[in-house]
Amino acid sequence: MTDIVEKILGKMPGIFRPQFKFMLILFATILCLGGRMNFRNMSRHSDLSEKTFSRNFRKDFDFVLFNSMVVEEAITDPVEKIAAMDCTFVPKSGDKTYGLDYFWNGCADRSEKGLELSVVSVNDVSGKTAYTVSAMQTPPSEPMVEGPRQMPYVCRRNRMIFKGSSVIMRHREKTRIDFYAFQIRMLRNSLPADVTYVAVDGYYAKEKFVAAVVETGLHIVGKLRSDASLRYLYKGPRREGRGRPKLYDGKVDLRDVTGRMELVAEPEKGVLLYTDVVNAPFLKRNIRVAYLLDTRKEKGPRHTVFYSTDTEIAATDILRFYGSRFQIEFIFRDAKQHTGLCDCQATDGNALNFHFNSSLSALNLARAEDRRQTPDGEPAVFSMSSVKTRYHNEFLIDRIISISGVPPEMIKNHPDYEEIRNSSFAPP
Repeated sequence: MTDIVEKILGKMPGIFRPQFKFMLILFATILCLGGRMNFRNMSRHSDLSEKTFSRNFRKDFDFVLFNSMVVEEAITDPVEKIAAMDCTFVPKSGDKTYGLDYFWNGCADRSEKGLELSVVSVNDVSGKTAYTVSAMQTPPSEPMVEGPRQMPYVCRRNRMIFKGSSVIMRHREKTRIDFYAFQIRMLRNSLPADVTYVAVDGYYAKEKFVAAVVETGLHIVGKLRSDASLRYLYKGPRREGRGRPKLYDGKVDLRDVTGRMELVAEPEKGVLLYTDVVNAPFLKRNIRVAYLLDTRKEKGPRHTVFYSTDTEIAATDILRFYGSRFQIEFIFRDAKQHTGLCDCQATDGNALNFHFNSSLSALNLARAEDRRQTPDGEPAVFSMSSVKTRYHNEFLIDRIISISGVPPEMIKNHPDYEEIRNSSFAPP
């Protein structure tokens, strides 16, 4: 892992020797860490003090460029790649913590006070692996802004009457969707050139976000509500004469599309895949729909609706790309369990950003190292728990050698060294 970090840091502009050495120690410390990733515990597992970690966590570092170069080192073969975007909840307290607000916590199935992290990853579709490119903290909601605005009301005769401009409306200037759209626009040039699709969940099916992504040259692959409002496109003969031609041919009844959409595949027995290009009024555009009908349920058929803003994409590709989106959830799981994503003790916005990104970058490095050591032709089976155990054991062995004065060759050249290095007798 150290050689990858040295190679990448050597290519990055503006990295001076003190920060170069600190980043090397930081990533090695995160991977060998036993316990929480706070300044005191990191100082116990390295030769640096708590104050050194605290000071360096407030310095600038281009994690987007670093992660992009890690992805280039990890994915060297011409494989199929997509981008994915999702948010994760980070519990945090403290009146002075930057970004503290109420965010959706999927584990609790409700909104809770804490922090939210918006993550964009690059996913290897065939290798079923994801690598973080950017992690940005969702800013807190803007305060309500007061301004004059006319309010209508309906009189008894159903005529629309407007009150005077003295009525005060309260509204927000920016929303979280604006922030997510900004993140995608900012990262467009940092994604690999062959990435053309962004996989997102159903929350992002909003016109403002979709339009911003399409403007960058990317296409959305996502999920729709089971009762989404869709319209069939009119494909019949055009009438002659003046007037606007007919564009739509009725509303899509998502309870039964077997008579109108094309059956293209049967991924499993009893599961049917239909597709068509339809109009989505709430997105203000035509989209390709992949309608998955599951007839195996005893209580009746169930359907799930996926979509893409690319109307030329195959419905089977929509399913594959959306299925690959779930790899970003494993990033959240491994980072929270093994690289201390939720352990930051700082409250400053810069220190929080550095902590979140260093946690996810360490996970990237572990995945890249594992991929490099996997022989060609063998399936990649990655376990972050095994990686942490191996690095933690190496740390303990080196500490014992340094204290006891035993020659390192006596232990590291022993035939049972690899078994000791990978054993789980000292879990982190």
